[in-house]
Amino acid sequence: MKDRYSYVLNAILYIVYLGNVKFDNFIGAIVYFPFYLFKFCLPKRISDIYIKRISKGNEEYSKLIKNPKNGSCMDCSESIFGLLYANYTFIPLGLIIGLLVKQYGVLHPIIYMPIIIIMIAITWQPVRRKVFKDYRYLKYFKKFEKEDKQWHRKWMWRTAAFCLGSLLSVAFGIYLCFACAIGRFDLWNLMTRG
Repeated sequence: MKDRYSYVLNAILYIVYLGNVKFDNFIGAIVYFPFYLFKFCLPKRISDIYIKRISKGNEEYSKLIKNPKNGSCMDCSESIFGLLYANYTFIPLGLIIGLLVKQYGVLHPIIYMPIIIIMIAITWQPVRRKVFKDYRYLKYFKKFEKEDKQWHRKWMWRTAAFCLGSLLSVAFGIYLCFACAIGRFDLWNLMTRG
């Protein structure tokens, strides 16, 4: 079971990483497009040198940015993955904070911060150990690169479901917070209460 959990987390991170690489390619194409148009203003001999230098610079930039160990695409993927995973803590957080508000009334926001930090730290520990410790995800990335197109499509949909579940857990956590604080779990009465 532990290995399967690690496999799922790494597969989701891999799909998020591929999405960031595609987004970076799209932005790079938009940024470099005017430079490629500029070649028509130059003489033929100089435009060939110009295009060669731009292509070489683009390749070096691509290697630097898309490096899975320490490139900015991986940093962005790690942040997005961490945010999506942390969103799943909203359900227990909503329950805890709602019960605190019901019991003691509205407290100062500083009281809630340690609860939020502790919850996120507790839930992040398995991810850190299974994915990011000693760059374990690199071993999985090499395995995932060899997978076929059907595997990539299947995991793209699973990653989309993971993202949707993350957003739904935020909404449900907020609902739980208000429902516990007010004392009603009926959504209609919660929205129409005056």
